[in-house]
Amino acid sequence: MISIQMTFEEIVKSIGQKKYESIYFLYGDGPYFIDYIAHLLEEMYWEGGKAFNQVVLYGKDVPDVFSN
Repeated sequence: MISIQMTFEEIVKSIGQKKYESIYFLYGDGPYFIDYIAHLLEEMYWEGGKAFNQVVLYGKDVPDVFSN
């Protein structure tokens, strides 16, 4: 399993340099930061690719797979 933790600034910088990761798992108490990064990622997709490749899931909409 590969795990890379990046700060907000590092993610924004890498997106600005067009160095994208295969998947982004964004979490935290600050919805502004998550929304900002999600917006940057949305801008990189052309419309046809966005419909095919982008999936956005919010925690409240995903079943809790970790509870017993």
